Amino acid sequence: MVGGRNGQREEWGIACWRHYRCGGQQRLGAASCDAPYVAADEVESLVVNTVLDRVLTPENFQRLLAKMRAALADPTVADALCAGWKGS
Repeated sequence: MVGGRNGQREEWGIACWRHYRCGGQQRLGAASCDAPYVAADEVESLVVNTVLDRVLTPENFQRLLAKMRAALADPTVADALCAGWKGS
């Protein structure tokens, strides 16, 4: 899937329409794939909701938080983070 956007379509009342389409259409031409364009907002919403539902579950978040706290308790990690902030 590749992203893109169509320019203004005043006759449709659309200033800009962001979309995704089959990558084969871009590489091999429109005749290579008959999959329709999909509105970017719909795809992106589906991806975010799937990540929230399946990856960032409360259990996974708690595990990640525990790992981050353990890493920050390591003085070498804390020193490296502080060094990075001083250099910015």
